[in-house]
Amino acid sequence: MAKNPTASGTDRFGCGHSDDSEAVNDRAADIVGQALVGILSRHATSPEAVVVGRYVLPDGRLSRNPEGTTDTIKCTPPTDTTFVSDGPAAAVWAPGRGVIHPAGWIDLLSRRQSAPDRDTRGWIDASGRRHWLDVFADIAGQPRTVKP
Repeated sequence: MAKNPTASGTDRFGCGHSDDSEAVNDRAADIVGQALVGILSRHATSPEAVVVGRYVLPDGRLSRNPEGTTDTIKCTPPTDTTFVSDGPAAAVWAPGRGVIHPAGWIDLLSRRQSAPDRDTRGWIDASGRRHWLDVFADIAGQPRTVKP
């Protein structure tokens, strides 16, 4: 029998989501994901790049959030849901590649954006290729700031 997910993780704001444990079972996403990979493998031309990195804010700080830091968001009382943006991101930083200045941004549905916002998930390079940004991986030796 499958164990019930606990929803003990947090989002990029540090907030928990108890409703995340309301799944069919703890393997449902894996089962659906594997089926989708098979479908996409038969119909897609080539996989798009996924790059581990961070968004570069206008002052050079690195952030997992394309709009900037999230210091004002609190998930426990007293609750403060006001977000003050430090961005939007001016560039992307990736280990071994340095600062990347996108030709455009992409949202979570891979649609082109003229400026990054809360739905931004990557960038478009000068040749028009999309690159998805993995901001969740820990990066050993990540600098605190870079030159934007």
